[in-house]
Amino acid sequence: MLTPSVFREATRNPAGMRVSSVDQTMQWLVDGSTLLFFVRDDEGIELTDEETQQVRMWENTLGLAQFHPVVWRDRFDRMCNDGVWGRGVALALASEFIAADLEAGTSTRSSGLGAPSSQDGASALWVMAVNTCRYRFPDGAIEQGPPEIGSASNASSVVKDSAFTIAQ
Repeated sequence: MLTPSVFREATRNPAGMRVSSVDQTMQWLVDGSTLLFFVRDDEGIELTDEETQQVRMWENTLGLAQFHPVVWRDRFDRMCNDGVWGRGVALALASEFIAADLEAGTSTRSSGLGAPSSQDGASALWVMAVNTCRYRFPDGAIEQGPPEIGSASNASSVVKDSAFTIAQ
């Protein structure tokens, strides 16, 4: 079993680490950033049917087969609360999620392809959020399209040409 670097980092500096426990969840924090979280038997952590369908898009688009509901519960909460309609947020979350999935060994990509791009990840997260929390998007953000698309006319063609359904 590979030990994730974040676990090794947290255990090397125990003096700078705080542990927070709420209900069935324990978080290890360093300088206010959650490094690790543990949930007892995944109790109560579930994805909606819509979210479960969107998780497949992550693998189909990026070749990263991360399916754990605890991981995705946190990711859906973050992308919908932090706002993947913003380019900076979408790219930062995509970079973080891609790096975590690569480190976890979830890649199904051919070795010659290298890592997926943050831009592709940001676009995937945007579509996933549109399909699961469109009510959180500010007015006009859906019409503008994913972060790399600048105009509503481009957004409509991407939605029409996409293999993914965006619920209206």
